[in-house]
Amino acid sequence: MKKSMNQSLLTLILNGISILALLFLALSLLSYGKINRQLEEANEERFQLTYNANRFMNGSSYLTNEVRAFAATGSQEHYDNYWNEINNLKNRDLGVAALQDIGITKDEQSMIDDMSALSNNLVPLEENAMENVQNGKIQEAIDYVYGEEYSDSIAQINVLKENFLSALDKRSASRIATLSKSTDFIKFTMCLALAFVAVIQLLNMLFIRMRVLRPVIAIRDQMQEISRGNLSTNFPLQSNTSEIGMLVESIHTTKRELTKYIADIDSQLSQMAEGNMNLSVGNDYLGEFLPIQNAMRGILDSFNMALSQINETAWQVSAQSQQMADEAQSLSAGTEEQSSALQQLSSNIQELSEQVDSTSEDSANARRSSLDATTQLQLCDQKMQSLTAAIEAISQSSIQIGGIIKTIEDISFQTNILALNASVEAARAGIAGNGFAVVA
Repeated sequence: MKKSMNQSLLTLILNGISILALLFLALSLLSYGKINRQLEEANEERFQLTYNANRFMNGSSYLTNEVRAFAATGSQEHYDNYWNEINNLKNRDLGVAALQDIGITKDEQSMIDDMSALSNNLVPLEENAMENVQNGKIQEAIDYVYGEEYSDSIAQINVLKENFLSALDKRSASRIATLSKSTDFIKFTMCLALAFVAVIQLLNMLFIRMRVLRPVIAIRDQMQEISRGNLSTNFPLQSNTSEIGMLVESIHTTKRELTKYIADIDSQLSQMAEGNMNLSVGNDYLGEFLPIQNAMRGILDSFNMALSQINETAWQVSAQSQQMADEAQSLSAGTEEQSSALQQLSSNIQELSEQVDSTSEDSANARRSSLDATTQLQLCDQKMQSLTAAIEAISQSSIQIGGIIKTIEDISFQTNILALNASVEAARAGIAGNGFAVVA
């Protein structure tokens, strides 16, 4: 038998691969969701870092602008705004605290410290400028806030601001880019996993169609033909070690066995019909065919016994017929002798009537002839009794022949009962036993 992988094993492998791919896809989805959340958090963190960095820097710029505006105009509003920022709003301090809560590097913290130090160095100059304004020394105040020392500090702060924003943006952008690449890679792997699952399922569908559905349909059609009694229908499927292949081998074996049984039964019955009772039923019947084998043996034995009785009875009838023929021949001979004696008697009586005066010797002869005639009549009576006995023997033989015919009718009835039992067994076996009805 040709070796082949089991359909169940191959289906299990394909489905297992599909399940693994789906599990990988599910894990990829979880990873994608996690990284996507991290990406959203990174974007939010980038926004918060930029916002709070700008808050810190804008606070410093706001103080510079307000002190310069107060120095230039002497407006109390700018003075109040300056100290409101220092004492109440505190955007610089709040921005730095928020940046530290979000998380910044040592280099970034160093740049914040440098900017804070420079900003703190400007405080005495700003306070002197505002004090001069209040004392009416506008020009001196302007010299403080627009002087070289103040401007250099502002320029250094601006450079640090740009470097700080660039470092924050570069770090945030790098993390976002890394997370974006991870999400793109996961999406790519998810697409590959989906395509792989689709290919596996397509292969599984083609495999089931080619290796399971088509053979099952062919097996169904073949079983329908077997149920109709058509055992010679072509069945092209070849057997192998797979489940379907073993099922195909079972069907081929079933057809061979049924064909063998039917051919054997047909041969046995045909020879019985031709009068050949010198037969022997083999011992290779299996399963539900054993009762048929036993029934054929019983039928063959019954026919042989009946024929034996018929032969014996025929021999007896032949013997009785021969005896009857012999007795009939004897009766015919006796009748001829009686006829001859009667003719002789008639002749003697005629002579007696013509010759009344015959001698006593002639009378004695006539008396002897009469006695002979009487003897012949008695012998004829005995022959008739033998004929009657022979006819009675023939009647008894006819009665025995009637009993033999009754025995043959009983055997025929038993044969019909066996056929009916085979039909019942075929019906009990269901679809698989429909072919047994042919045997029945």
